[in-house]
Amino acid sequence: MKSTPTKSFPALGMDERLVVNDSSASLIRNMRIADNGMGWTNDRGWEPLIPDLAGRTYHAVEMNSVISGFVWERTNGAERYFLQENGSGTDSSELFYLYGNRGVNAKHLKLTIGDTSRRQPKPDDAGTQYIPFGRMLVIINGVDPMWKFWGRNKYNSFGFTQSTPAPDIARVDVEYQQGHATDYKRPKPETQAVSLHWKELNTHPLGLGDPSATQNNSYTYRITFVTDTGSESPMSAPSSISWVTPATDPPHAHNTVGRYGVLITNIPKGPLGTVARRIYRSKNQRAGTDGAGDTLYYVTQLSDNTTDEFCDVSTDGHLGSEASINDSVVISDNYKFGTAWNGSMWLAGGETNPNKIIYSEQGRPEQFGGFNYFDVGVREGGAITGVVPFFNNLIVFRKNAIDMIQYTAAGDGKYSITTISSDIGTTACNTAKIVPGVGLVFLASDGIYAVSGGTQGGASIVVNKISNSIQNEMKRINKHALARATAVWSAKEDEYWVHYPADGVNRPNRGAVLHASLKQWSLRNNDSKIEDGSTEDGGYKFNWLGLHPDGWILLGPERKIFVQGSSGGAQAVRGNIGIQVWSAADYCGNRATLTVQQDGTYTFASIVQTDKGDSIYASKWDDYGNPSLKKRVHSVELSTISTGYNPLALQYATNWKNDYTTASSIYPVEPETESTNNADFIFGPITDPAVQNPVALMGTAKWENDRLANIRWDVSTGLITNFKWRVKSNNYFLISTYKTNITSGTRNTIASGVGGNLNG
Repeated sequence: MKSTPTKSFPALGMDERLVVNDSSASLIRNMRIADNGMGWTNDRGWEPLIPDLAGRTYHAVEMNSVISGFVWERTNGAERYFLQENGSGTDSSELFYLYGNRGVNAKHLKLTIGDTSRRQPKPDDAGTQYIPFGRMLVIINGVDPMWKFWGRNKYNSFGFTQSTPAPDIARVDVEYQQGHATDYKRPKPETQAVSLHWKELNTHPLGLGDPSATQNNSYTYRITFVTDTGSESPMSAPSSISWVTPATDPPHAHNTVGRYGVLITNIPKGPLGTVARRIYRSKNQRAGTDGAGDTLYYVTQLSDNTTDEFCDVSTDGHLGSEASINDSVVISDNYKFGTAWNGSMWLAGGETNPNKIIYSEQGRPEQFGGFNYFDVGVREGGAITGVVPFFNNLIVFRKNAIDMIQYTAAGDGKYSITTISSDIGTTACNTAKIVPGVGLVFLASDGIYAVSGGTQGGASIVVNKISNSIQNEMKRINKHALARATAVWSAKEDEYWVHYPADGVNRPNRGAVLHASLKQWSLRNNDSKIEDGSTEDGGYKFNWLGLHPDGWILLGPERKIFVQGSSGGAQAVRGNIGIQVWSAADYCGNRATLTVQQDGTYTFASIVQTDKGDSIYASKWDDYGNPSLKKRVHSVELSTISTGYNPLALQYATNWKNDYTTASSIYPVEPETESTNNADFIFGPITDPAVQNPVALMGTAKWENDRLANIRWDVSTGLITNFKWRVKSNNYFLISTYKTNITSGTRNTIASGVGGNLNG
């Protein structure tokens, strides 16, 4: 009987559902959309960001897992910092970056930010947050001190988490002006007192106080610190001074009525990063009942962090602008989440402030006003789990809800908060990334969602699930460790890659990829190694995904210990050392042999590249449009890109059973040129010396121009209902389109039997 070829289907993305598009795949593992857009290819692996070179010396902390990281550029890209936080097990971690020369015998220098005992995140903890703000990078995790990193070796504490100390004020000694009635002998000033007296003039007076005899005078002083971010600290506790203007009648006839200077002493010095101190005071409060009140005014700024005395001689009329003790307040150092948005620094959540969001004054990231906050504790949805800018809005993630903060510039400007979802939330704030054409994409406990839309011109914000086609995979997520999930968006790769803990594991060990331009999904994991019974799991345990400024995806891997080693010249063998790069490497990281030195450092000795696990493209289960009719499948034909002598095997399964039969192994070449000098080029070394064929070389025409190759595998299924095929290989391959040849039978499926009479 003559067979009938199906039409040629383009190879589309994954869909795990039972009824799907004819072109969908049931599984795509460790593949990507080809650069030419022609199909799916497996040409990616990973390699170290800093190459392993003979003689290179490693710091001991480099041997630990990379649990978080961040790439930060300064001065228009002239400086690039690849920060990494390394730790192992449940021990402490260290945040640092490497610098120094490259080449043989290179020793990379290390700059640690803070101390070497940062707390590692727990499974339900999102970990360290990195917040660029102008020329600095703010680093917080809700437990350790908050840091401002300025590049090079400069960093200091962020925010005002302690009260500003108050200065001392020397007593105004009015008695010093009183002399003896005949010889004008004056007494010495009292201890901790000073007499700075100015005679009352008709114009341009100096000094404080009411020059009228026997008047009460009283003033309150406070000071603030000004930091290198232009932010002003909370005001200190008040320091007060008072005196009574002396009488001029006997026995005080020798007093001269006037005003006095006030000497401020022991002016406190601010923390590292303080560039100035400011002095404020009240106007004359007199006896407290008829005075000027508690309002404070600007007196002066000491533009240094060293001066410890100042003499105030300004009259009330000379004071500057009014100030309030609520302009800046002390904040907690336990905020866990943060971001920069609308010119302000936003901090939220944490163990001591689970429902609170605070924001700084615009342009002053460390200055938080007393009324600059929102409290979502009265709203349903649980604690705050992240804050992420989304164009002209600020998205506030909570465990079971999503809120949105907006800014209205009219008038004096104000912020408002609304709820956009009362039943969808997440603890995986590190997965929230803006994907062009899709929205703000994030991972929740039951799948992957996108926030899209806007608030301009009557538009509205909506939240939709976009992972229905891989919902079986989403069910594997460990919800209790969801906060450790990580993600990256790369325009270069056209991928949103999210990596998450699954199958009871507490750190990310599986990944899903949204190929944004086609809005299709694939998976990235180590299943092929496990399926083959290998003790080397092939990696794919990434605690952090990041982005190189040039668009490359960066990986923060879980360390792999093959041989532990100890000090004193012993050998150690480690895999996945330091930050890795997702690249065209034909391997998955490497295994380095190192010599452990007495001082705890490691010296590189040799390297072995780690083989890639198998990539898979598997078709959907196909009943060819008629599940009630049996049919025979004779062949599967794929349109692929020629890759020379890299054999591909096709496997197939029938009738919903995942028991695969191998059809054959075929070279993806033109059959007419096989085993000749005109054979298609290959992307790797020639393994068979008896076969002469060209190797693809960078810069040649053969490398630049892809060739299509149509290859066919013959299969013999017998009469079946459903058919499925897959290509599983770690050789390079690309699948563009496919079709099958079938013969439809005349036999219908067997009718179901009917059970007996239950009543006998």
